[in-house]
Amino acid sequence: MADTYSSNTSSSDGGREGRKAERRRVAAEAHHKRDTMKKIKVILKKVRTERSVEECVLLCENDEMVKTALSRLKLQQCRRSRLCEHTDCVQLIDTKCAQMSAMMREAKHCIIYTGAGISTAADVPDYRGPNGVWTLLQKGITTRCAPIVDCSPTLTHQAIVSLHETGVVKYIVSQNCDGLHLRSGLPQSALSEIHGNMYIEVCTHCEEQREYVRCFDVTSHTGLRRHDTGRVCHYCDSALVDSIVHFGESNRTLLPQQWTAAIHHAQQADLIVCLGSSLKVLKVYKQLWGMRQRRAKLCIVNLQWTPKDNQAALKINATCDDVMLRVMNNLNLQIPNYTRQRDPIFQLSVPLNSDEHTTSKHLSHDPPYTPAGGDPPYTPAGGDPPYTPAGGDPPYTPAGGDPPYTPAG
Repeated sequence: MADTYSSNTSSSDGGREGRKAERRRVAAEAHHKRDTMKKIKVILKKVRTERSVEECVLLCENDEMVKTALSRLKLQQCRRSRLCEHTDCVQLIDTKCAQMSAMMREAKHCIIYTGAGISTAADVPDYRGPNGVWTLLQKGITTRCAPIVDCSPTLTHQAIVSLHETGVVKYIVSQNCDGLHLRSGLPQSALSEIHGNMYIEVCTHCEEQREYVRCFDVTSHTGLRRHDTGRVCHYCDSALVDSIVHFGESNRTLLPQQWTAAIHHAQQADLIVCLGSSLKVLKVYKQLWGMRQRRAKLCIVNLQWTPKDNQAALKINATCDDVMLRVMNNLNLQIPNYTRQRDPIFQLSVPLNSDEHTTSKHLSHDPPYTPAGGDPPYTPAGGDPPYTPAGGDPPYTPAGGDPPYTPAG
């Protein structure tokens, strides 16, 4: 009996030791494979004439690993190239803008999708550009930008207002939370801000969601899954929430997202113009691309690669302001002027109750900066001469020596 127990114990111990040895062997092989892969990657980055005999032998002995390493290096290079911004030559931009103008003129139901790229001229940072918020964060660099309430709508924002007023564009869907579309004068009935608006807080407890437009950033004390703004509804005393949709969150408010209207117009569209968006987020919203009868033509204006480039009828690598200036000129449409004193948000805003407050900076009726000596009031980013609207003042002349935009009349 004792001999049998001893034999079983020895067999069990031997089994455990065997399994441990097997695990150590597998771990050692994996470690060796990783080291070999690192060496191969270093060798492949060298010029062939700089490789030693031992390095060439290592590559020959590990043919499959070399193929894998080459595939990974190619993928990395492709990803890096997609992050680079590329600008078409002036002549090509002119040609493409003429094509885009013709497409918009012929379209029966044109809609526009906008991204952060239309606001960079107003010093609002984008997300995935070379100096974008997410790009720098991935490098461990934190960014600090000026308050967005000090920014003003860009030439592109104002051009979109004119395109909608004249019926060329039927609807606008924006990813931006900066509120510049609303402040440019675009009516809310023509706009879906699918990720929210920094100037809008909402009561979700009223029978019909109630919207409160403010003259300050309502998100100063909110964040991911923390949306109470600290103020209450003037009708039901329920807590107000911001309208922002963060990454990883689902939509909570009906306003200002207006998804029903966005989907309706997407289904009717025969032309979609995407301005300043990488489309990496917009492509996920299948309902914005599922047309009822036939797929709409797609025109993309962006400095970087987008996942929809291969499907686009036209891709323009240029800044949105440069493109829209040419398009408006081709369509013989005037770009309306923006003045801070007449910003629509002042008429739309709901004043705070006497017992309510905010620590956010309020939007001022006066521009944040007025140059001395009678200098032109608006200077686009990039050092270009200022854009001056109708009224007999000198015309706006874009970079690249293009013909100036001369207002009608």
